[in-house]
Amino acid sequence: MIKSLSAFALLLSLSMLLCACSREDTATDSNADYASGFGYSVEPPRGKVFTLPAGILLDSIRLDAVCETDNRVRTRDSGIGFFRVCITAVNRTSSPLELVLPAGLIFRSNDDRTQNGILLTPVKLLVDPKLPARFLLYGYCLNPNRKVTAHGDRYSLGPQTIHPQMLTLIKALEGKEEVVDVNGLSIRGSLHKNMEQLQKTVDLITTDGVMPASVLAAIKKF
Repeated sequence: MIKSLSAFALLLSLSMLLCACSREDTATDSNADYASGFGYSVEPPRGKVFTLPAGILLDSIRLDAVCETDNRVRTRDSGIGFFRVCITAVNRTSSPLELVLPAGLIFRSNDDRTQNGILLTPVKLLVDPKLPARFLLYGYCLNPNRKVTAHGDRYSLGPQTIHPQMLTLIKALEGKEEVVDVNGLSIRGSLHKNMEQLQKTVDLITTDGVMPASVLAAIKKF
């Protein structure tokens, strides 16, 4: 197991993180449509359209200090990764509704200088009726040459990725996601301690379009 993890770290050392998500590089983009919005592409991400469940409205998708630090506003956190964004969800029905954000869902930055983000595992959120509910979500960065998310950055809800290598990574992580109970409390699993390795894997996919078989094998052992 130790040898496997050491080999994994060695393979991924080629993809270095700066401030967890950002780096400068000269790699070129793939021309495939599924790679739009990934790596160095400034094109809108493409993929499967995600539709919110009936009764749920997203009032805002941004990162702000209130969401992260103001204890007077109840903010629930969920997900794993270095990318972070706040969503405000409104349940327009009279009963609690579950909002499931699927693995592969992309958050598109409204500014091409700022990271797009992706969820590698599904996030399940319970939205109470009537009152707005705020959630601080964590995911992974898709653009190594862009700046990390900062307060004031705004996002749009993008599609679910159809990138073949990203789907392979997501498949390998099935069943490993953290569990969030009805009170919004996160139970940290094995993925939490392997966030950096996962971000480096995402970097390999978004910039080089590849994921070595040995890397995939190591990830399956998380």
